[in-house]
Amino acid sequence: MKGGSISKIWTPELLEKLIDLYPITPNKDLVAQTGWSIYDIRYYARKFNLKKTSDCLAACLGKTNWTKEKVQFLKDNFHKMTNRQLAKAVGSNLTNLRNKTRQLGLKHYDLEYWTPEQTQFLLDNYRTMGDVVIAEELQKRWPKNKTWTNKHIRTKRRNMKLERTPEEIALIISQYSVPGGRSHTINENTASKNLPDGYVANTIAWRDPELKQEILKHPGLIDIKRKQIQLNRTIKEVRNGR
Repeated sequence: MKGGSISKIWTPELLEKLIDLYPITPNKDLVAQTGWSIYDIRYYARKFNLKKTSDCLAACLGKTNWTKEKVQFLKDNFHKMTNRQLAKAVGSNLTNLRNKTRQLGLKHYDLEYWTPEQTQFLLDNYRTMGDVVIAEELQKRWPKNKTWTNKHIRTKRRNMKLERTPEEIALIISQYSVPGGRSHTINENTASKNLPDGYVANTIAWRDPELKQEILKHPGLIDIKRKQIQLNRTIKEVRNGR
């Protein structure tokens, strides 16, 4: 047989199993599940004129066969199930599912209703407060069972096209960095933020033990590098809305 040869004796029972599985199972999954040769599978599929279903062909191509029933299922259950649960239920992967829900105009954040007062609070404060701080303030003023998070704030800002200028980001960073401020307190009390000398030296001399030992003899250099790491972390936190 071109490209390979029959590798085993196929009993009527094996052929019956192939006839049952072939239409609904991608070939690579058949090989993984049964240990059959891909050449055997293709040979007998041609011999018995076996065809893949539309769903199976779509899965082989990394796509989803969106039938009317599946689309209706998405509409009926989008706000009741997670994306992962929906994908499993309709036989899709997460990427195809998200593309389809966007195409249908289904958006999870529509569930997060913002009152005019909450929206105004965001407008009044997003230029001077980070997203985490705004979320905490909203939770204090308008508590929710599923607490406000920086993700809610980021999504709302994105929808409203509210962006911070570099100067506004710098102002927020300065507020985070003052003694007694949020980041300063974290840096003072959290071991992962204190950055021990060995850790700092390792960031400079990665995979060079001799150079690392030499750097440890220069505390001034280590302190400069430590401050640089802390500043970079603070900038990243603020840009991420923390």
